[in-house]
Amino acid sequence: MNSFLQFTSRITTSWPNGRCLYAPAGRTAIGSRDEAAKIGSLLVGLSLASILLFWIFAGGSELRYILFAVPLPVAVAWIFSARGDPLLSRRGLIAVGLFGALAAASTMVNGTTPFTGRDLLVIGVYLSLFCFILQSERWHAGLGMAGLAAGLFLEGLLNGATPQLSLVDSAGVIESSLALPLGLFVLYYYRVGDVSKAVIASVLLFLAFKRITFLAVAVAIAFDLFYTRILGRHSISRMMCIAVMMLVTLVALNLQTVFVGAQEIFNDGDLSANRLTLGRYDIGAILWEKWRVAGPLQVFFGSGVGATDAALAQAAQGSLAHNDWLKILIDYGIIGIAGFWAILIAVFKNGRLSNLFLIYTAVLMMTDNPLIYIFYFMFAHQILQVQDSENSSIPLRNFAI
Repeated sequence: MNSFLQFTSRITTSWPNGRCLYAPAGRTAIGSRDEAAKIGSLLVGLSLASILLFWIFAGGSELRYILFAVPLPVAVAWIFSARGDPLLSRRGLIAVGLFGALAAASTMVNGTTPFTGRDLLVIGVYLSLFCFILQSERWHAGLGMAGLAAGLFLEGLLNGATPQLSLVDSAGVIESSLALPLGLFVLYYYRVGDVSKAVIASVLLFLAFKRITFLAVAVAIAFDLFYTRILGRHSISRMMCIAVMMLVTLVALNLQTVFVGAQEIFNDGDLSANRLTLGRYDIGAILWEKWRVAGPLQVFFGSGVGATDAALAQAAQGSLAHNDWLKILIDYGIIGIAGFWAILIAVFKNGRLSNLFLIYTAVLMMTDNPLIYIFYFMFAHQILQVQDSENSSIPLRNFAI
């Protein structure tokens, strides 16, 4: 009982940086534990580079999902190899618990789908990584961006590059999904004021050429400038950031109407809504039909983990929804929308950089698939660990919010 009281008293200790930390009596987080955490962060970054290489060379092979699990055991092994207890984040544990509850409820109602295992592996692994606090340095972020640049270069060599650019057809120099994490580096270097690296990240983002990343970066920076630079209202910026995420979700769930409107704006006589959206209009039509015939339990709890991908595969439309908010609605139901809002709020905790990442991610999810691109959230975790390590002057202890 005394040990339990000691535990509960320590986790209520507040520190100047706003985090609530826990450490067993007699334990500190200096020396070998900090070094192990730093090495763990570096190895996670290196394993991310191996994932990028495998992603590029494996193409559509399902084997790549197995390799996606590499960073988690690497981080866990190094953290537990230190002399002491693991560095754990309450927010990460909450995110994993929420996802587990949503997945369990949807599976209990509907059973499994051919894509259930994939989604549980991918989402579960990257959310689990947010449970661990890693001491990172700024050069780790540079290493991450260098890995993305190398991956982009390899994609250009393997798939070819073109000088023809078109926003309508989303035709770019390379056009790569690596644009999604590259946008994170643009926002990070913008936030820390490193102009030269922000320019490099922006050039790489342009080469990768994903239209939604351009919009997402612009929306995130516009929000930051308005609430922190112009109004100077730091106290309400988090609340407004969450409101923007919710608004983006509503827009994402009404994209069919937006697509038709965009077609009328860009119409040159033969431009269809489906061509303008690179097939997303027809995909949306299939998924909304599935939602229309869903029963009350499916509306509330979803049609099953991976049900969206299974429906598209059955209709010979690939297996990606290209709208993560719609995928969440169909797979996890109305309760899933609220659940994933809470998950994103948990992993992107309060702070200017986290707010930038939260808005950027919410916009990406409108027309892309970061929810099952494991390399996206792992880079987000890596950068946030760098930011936290730079901002915190207090040695990390065992339990943190």
